[in-house]
Amino acid sequence: MGMARRLSADPTDALIKSAQPDPINGPPPSVSAPFTRIVERVFNIGDPDALFTSLTERLSLRDALTPGALQAALNIAEENARLAHQLYVNAKVESERFEIDADIVLGAMRSVATGELQREKDAGQRSKAITDADVREKAAVLYPDQWRDTNERRAKALGMLEHLKRLADLWQTRCYSLGTMLNAGKR
Repeated sequence: MGMARRLSADPTDALIKSAQPDPINGPPPSVSAPFTRIVERVFNIGDPDALFTSLTERLSLRDALTPGALQAALNIAEENARLAHQLYVNAKVESERFEIDADIVLGAMRSVATGELQREKDAGQRSKAITDADVREKAAVLYPDQWRDTNERRAKALGMLEHLKRLADLWQTRCYSLGTMLNAGKR
């Protein structure tokens, strides 16, 4: 004999459920107030393009490699390494935002493509199981311009992120190199 599931008539059950936060429509997760201020400072970089241009142009040393020039270049390089990393983490967040938006667009295309493939299968025009590759190919056929554009933009966003990571790494390496050159001159 099976056990019947008992439905609670206790009104406190509904109150308990209503007191639980709504994880989807409730407030988004956040860090504590002191760290929120740091987040705001880290992610307030003004004009990212101007910062990128400045960091790229200042990567080359153009002065004579005297101890004074090396010390000045090291001081600047350490600040530029910090700025380059700040630019990178900002780009990482922007890239993630782009990925979410691209997933929505590509997901809608895939959904339509899946429906089309299922109709073909139901009509007997297709006998094999629908694969992810089939869905991608069908979406590309149904939406050639949008599919190409969104995937190209995705590739460029990822390329930009890789390039900014490399720029931050180059500035970090510049700090080590200048420090080594400065210390070698003191021997």
